[in-house]
Amino acid sequence: MADLRRIHTGGRQLQTLIGEYFDDEKFFQQRDLHRLYHELRTPVNQIIGYSELLQELAEEQGLQAAIADLRKIHEAAGNWLALMEAYLIESGSPSAEPTAANAAGAQGQSLALNTGLGFQVPEPRSAGAAFTDQGAILVVDDDETNRDMLARRLRRYGYTVSVASSGVQAL
Repeated sequence: MADLRRIHTGGRQLQTLIGEYFDDEKFFQQRDLHRLYHELRTPVNQIIGYSELLQELAEEQGLQAAIADLRKIHEAAGNWLALMEAYLIESGSPSAEPTAANAAGAQGQSLALNTGLGFQVPEPRSAGAAFTDQGAILVVDDDETNRDMLARRLRRYGYTVSVASSGVQAL
């Protein structure tokens, strides 16, 4: 339930930001593109990440009805992210050009995209399969929800995860 609430909260945050940034009166005003990119992308990544986590849990528990709904949520968020990156973010902003990695993120390989590090995480194993230690990863993000979602995901793949909320804390 907590993860479903996080998906819902991400959707509400995104809805508010869309209203704020794309209101008819404000749309053509000067804006900080880096901030726009970050603020719009953060809730979408939360929706994508938590829907992936919940899909895996639902598959392990055989909850087919939930899986279908979670896939729809995941697909809608991925499509929105791809459209935002392709059409809304102007040239010169971070990742303004659609890339193969961004397209892959919209097709369900968003973990590597969300990390920003370009590494590939192994595919999930079947339910109940034991994971061997894959190594240690430090997750650094100023958003607690992003840290939580990514750390949980990486732990499910067998990584030892440490988290930090800032570069200073990471050092």
